[in-house]
Amino acid sequence: MISRLLFTGACLLVYLLLSYLSRYAGLLMWQTLLLLMPWAFLAAALGWTSPRMDLPETDDVVHSPIEDVENPSRKIMWLNGLWEFRLARARRWRRIQVPRSWNTFPGLEFHTGKATFRRLFSAPEEWSLGRVFLHFRGVNHRAEVSIDGRQVGTHDGGYTHFSFDVTERVRGSREKELEVTVANRLDRGTVPSVAGWRNEGGIIREVYLETCRRVFIRDAFVIAEPDLKGRAAAALSVKIDNPEWIPRDYRIEVHAPGGALVHSHRVESWTMQTLQHRFSINFVSLWAPGSPSLYTCRVILEGAEEDSLTIRFGVRKVECRENGILLNGKKLKLACVDRWEDFHGTGCVGSLADVERDMRLAAGAGFNAVRLTPHPHHPAALDICDRAGILVLEEIPVWKAVASDLVDPVFQQSAENQLSEMILRDRNHPCVIMWGIANDVDSDTREARWFIERLARVARGLDSRPLYIVSGEHEEEACADLADVAAVSFRSLLRAGREEMDAAVALWRKRFPHLPLIAVDFWAAGRTKPPGRIPPRYSQQAQALALLRFLKFASENRDLAGWSIASLSDRWNPGAFTAAPPFFSSEGILTHEREPKASYNAVRRFLTEGREEPLNAPPEPRRVSLPFVVFIAAALAGLFAAAREPSLLLFLAAFPERVPEIFPGTFRILLFATLFNAAGWTILIHRFFRRAPQNLIGSIDIPFFRLISAVLKAEWRLFAFCYVTIIMLWIYDVTMLDMALPGSSFTHLVKMTSAVTLPDVLFGACGVTGLPLWVALLLFHAWKLYLAFFALGAPGALIYVVLGPLAIIIVCAALLEFRFHVLKYIRKLL
Repeated sequence: MISRLLFTGACLLVYLLLSYLSRYAGLLMWQTLLLLMPWAFLAAALGWTSPRMDLPETDDVVHSPIEDVENPSRKIMWLNGLWEFRLARARRWRRIQVPRSWNTFPGLEFHTGKATFRRLFSAPEEWSLGRVFLHFRGVNHRAEVSIDGRQVGTHDGGYTHFSFDVTERVRGSREKELEVTVANRLDRGTVPSVAGWRNEGGIIREVYLETCRRVFIRDAFVIAEPDLKGRAAAALSVKIDNPEWIPRDYRIEVHAPGGALVHSHRVESWTMQTLQHRFSINFVSLWAPGSPSLYTCRVILEGAEEDSLTIRFGVRKVECRENGILLNGKKLKLACVDRWEDFHGTGCVGSLADVERDMRLAAGAGFNAVRLTPHPHHPAALDICDRAGILVLEEIPVWKAVASDLVDPVFQQSAENQLSEMILRDRNHPCVIMWGIANDVDSDTREARWFIERLARVARGLDSRPLYIVSGEHEEEACADLADVAAVSFRSLLRAGREEMDAAVALWRKRFPHLPLIAVDFWAAGRTKPPGRIPPRYSQQAQALALLRFLKFASENRDLAGWSIASLSDRWNPGAFTAAPPFFSSEGILTHEREPKASYNAVRRFLTEGREEPLNAPPEPRRVSLPFVVFIAAALAGLFAAAREPSLLLFLAAFPERVPEIFPGTFRILLFATLFNAAGWTILIHRFFRRAPQNLIGSIDIPFFRLISAVLKAEWRLFAFCYVTIIMLWIYDVTMLDMALPGSSFTHLVKMTSAVTLPDVLFGACGVTGLPLWVALLLFHAWKLYLAFFALGAPGALIYVVLGPLAIIIVCAALLEFRFHVLKYIRKLL
């Protein structure tokens, strides 16, 4: 705190000193300092928003890791618990719990960068069975792992399992130092690729050592295809780690859900790395919601050095047809809710009790499916869904990627790796009925088609489940036919009526008649904070009514094979910078603490009892926005000035070159023109901040936006912020004219530039009257060029109307692209 106060004070002192000296340096020096003032404030602001840790030496957060890996033929050593932690360039080490997200620490809520985790461990000599593997269930995003200072491997991707063979590194009984360097900063080649994503950094899932024999069973996978007449044909694929090709005997046992042995087979003297076996199951028990029957397959490596692997699988059949999705030959309508791994106090790190509670609440509300968004969740969530009979849609974090991302070879390889890791980890789970390979990307481009075609080929080479992509392109969609299911985003249709929703579905049905359609991403905010100050449109009653309206439409529309609402619970969202509280999304039907809202009870009654909750949304008060008030004030000021000086508006609109001689008083014309100038441009910027796409604004560093979030969410402060911005840009243009037209005095230039500001009122009219923005832009530029030509001459018009704004745009764009890499998202804005 003291260092930041000193830094801020130093910035202010330097600025005041330069301002004092500028009195003797001339007018140009004064103008230059005015232009430097925002950068001085920005430097001080970034100093205040730099990461800070406000933690004791030892973390006292209580968290129960999900330690559910069991294998009687192997030994497990869990490495969860207290680790030492240090941010990059920090001096002190802290003791924290692992798994843990560093973004749950006070002061680091939105920190992106590097940090190091380390701990000591020892494995007794007799503990090892021959081979030792170090397993990580999830480290976000990039991990560099070392033991005793020597690197053992790296991994990119924060939500899937990876492991390293550390047999040689852990020999001996002395203590070893395990060190993991984690970086969660996203760039152009990462998946996901934008900072609007809440990319929590750290070791976010469990870590353990596993020892096994020299020859061991690495993985097993069962495909069971029922004929829907009581029998099922099954194919077992076993991956064996046997680098020396030692002949070994294997036994395969398959047990029914009740425990009875339904199949047994023995393979002798097998030396290959892969074992394939086909068998059939009679009187099969199908897996389905309501009857989640799970078979058990155990593969045993026999002999003195025995090893075994047990997996559970379900027998069920998923088909995609024009008229919908079929499960075990029966038409299925998905009633789905999005679930995010975001828990109160622990971020993306949840306990087994947290996961069980989420699934219990989802099933209790009547949902038959959950969509695990927007990345692979903890494997314990899938185990619970297997046992509870909850269908799952699972996807990789290819989210809001633009065309320039999709053609990047690094991005493509990262997406392929994460897709392969997700499918290989979870393909034995019968609850997973389809894989998601892209969410809201530029799926109207050729680049997206090439990318999705490549991912689809990878997925189908690993598993036969249907694939889906989420798209909001509607009329321009060009990639849906590459998938098996089209998930149509309804995020933009919150205020749409029944006819508009039906039209959106009919459009998709016409363009892709062979694809099952599911409507996803429908949302409505229902705030619980701050109490007593919630606008009626964000009330829980309004949220419940909006969701019921969507559910009624989705359940009655025969062209939809299912739907999904967003989301099960409230969550942190870096893109929601104007929300209350800031950076927090209230679209859940449960609070962040998993307390039911009015919408949860309304949805539960609709889905389980078929009746609508009688709700009355509070009336929306008639509000007059501040931009509207300012525009009216400027218009009244213009009328008042015109009444006193009838020729003023005429000269400002058509003969600006005569304004200085007819109205010699500078102050009056300055005040009047500034009102019009600021009213128009401020309303334009105000509208941009209120409606800017999340993926554009959310891509800028969150710590700085946290500083001004109070400004952005309060309308009068936002208006003042925009007004100051306009004044600074106006001074910049006048300064450029002062340098380009040295024959004119600064006072004369101020009068001239004030005289050509009347066209700026068009943007105010655009915001108040609903005039289309493109019409206002065309009229503005034509009118502005005309006035500037007569008031400032050809060079002045070129600088003031064309080169000045262009220079501002280019410089700002270059700075933004260099620091934040956001220009690639401008296409989404357009």
